Amino acid sequence: MFTLGPGTASGLAAGSLTLSSVIGTESGTLAQLGLAKDVLEQQEANVAADYAAWVAIQSHGMLLVGMGLVVTLVPLIVTTLFAHRLLRMNPVIICGALAGAMTVDAAVTGACEVAESQTPVLGVAVPYAVGNVVLTVLGPIIVASTFAG
Repeated sequence: MFTLGPGTASGLAAGSLTLSSVIGTESGTLAQLGLAKDVLEQQEANVAADYAAWVAIQSHGMLLVGMGLVVTLVPLIVTTLFAHRLLRMNPVIICGALAGAMTVDAAVTGACEVAESQTPVLGVAVPYAVGNVVLTVLGPIIVASTFAG
């Protein structure tokens, strides 16, 4: 169904052991795999990121996963219902708008393939622009408020 790269697997393993020293060991092991420099750097970044994610999941439990699902799915569901029921928008354009709002280019391509037309692209432009601005503006604000002592 999905595969884990060496960095992701190493990071999850390090996080499950909650030993930060394992990160150094895993990075050294990755270096011995003979990967290209850019791939090695990406995998080493994955080790640290996945370690941090695993530690966060261990400390906050399934609440963290559940809140991630809620924050991701509720806006999509509400937007779909609003656009379809109240605005009477074409469902294909709604799919494009949702993909644009989530700033996922691959989702736009997938919607176009499923629709067998370029119609979903009509709904992408404005939500994509707004989504990028919101991500850019709110990202630092959320991080700053999280770490404000």
